[in-house]
Amino acid sequence: MGIAFVVGIQILCASDVIAGERTEPTRLMPIITAEAPEALFRRALDRIEVGGLAEAGRLLDDVLRLDPYHVDARKALGALRIRSGRMDEAIALLEDGLEIDPSRFELAILSARLRLTQQDTAGALLILIRHEYHARLHDGYNALLGALYQHYGRYGDAVVSFGRAVLIAPDRGAWWANLGVALQSIGRHDEARPAFAKALSDPALPAELRKVIETKLDLH
Repeated sequence: MGIAFVVGIQILCASDVIAGERTEPTRLMPIITAEAPEALFRRALDRIEVGGLAEAGRLLDDVLRLDPYHVDARKALGALRIRSGRMDEAIALLEDGLEIDPSRFELAILSARLRLTQQDTAGALLILIRHEYHARLHDGYNALLGALYQHYGRYGDAVVSFGRAVLIAPDRGAWWANLGVALQSIGRHDEARPAFAKALSDPALPAELRKVIETKLDLH
């Protein structure tokens, strides 16, 4: 029996944007100053603070029309769509951002987590594989990818992903525990035992996971 790997969902919000209304076709477009993006985005966040979600959504839409590279506005708008139950639209919004800038791997993490809430494990795995290069130094990304590889029985790939995760964050017991499971699943028991021992050295390791590992190491 494998170790359950639970990944929570975090939807982030944050920073800048640009404003400006279209004029009549026969007129010149207004000049957009460097301050305009920040002002518009801040106004959207202010509306969210007081419950003006519809207006905030319109403002954030305007931001992305003017500056599609504005990642924080994309995350904030995605959070609003999730809040209103429009999960498919939120996923599409995040993945549109990845098409524009594939290096923003945090959008891939958010999209994958949302896909998991929709029981779309295949889609979650695909989006993480597609953007793996840009996230090779992020332990959480590699751990989530490793967990999905484990789900599909791709234990060799899981070893690579969790191995990368523990190199980046050697104090994370959960990453070591899942590395141990993956190693054990492909018969590398001599390597699995020290991985489990490393997991037990993490005081933040959940009690349930600790019991499973102790059982595997025959510590009871």
